[in-house]
Amino acid sequence: MSFSYRPLHPLFNALVAISLVLMWLAPSWQTQARAAVLTPREQAIELLERLTPEERVGQLFLVTFNGTDVGPESQIAALIDNHHVGGVILLSWPRAGFRSMVARKRRLRDA
Repeated sequence: MSFSYRPLHPLFNALVAISLVLMWLAPSWQTQARAAVLTPREQAIELLERLTPEERVGQLFLVTFNGTDVGPESQIAALIDNHHVGGVILLSWPRAGFRSMVARKRRLRDA
């Protein structure tokens, strides 16, 4: 009984190389896929774990705001940016009515 060595086909070699690369990339795909299937509770826990202690404390506060200036230099923007407040209650009712208030809320959210 004699054994003869036969070189592998180049296509087989290419398939093996591609398989190895895919196996190497698989963990990153699994991580992305796992993030997509997290429940809302798991997403909230994951977000909370990424917050600094200062940001966590700030999220406990709900502040009231009586005013119409919600620009980037306003007091309320400073509270949100610097102290990470968790929520804002707008107290002043603008003269222009409901649409103006909705526009102010959007500006505040986007600031």
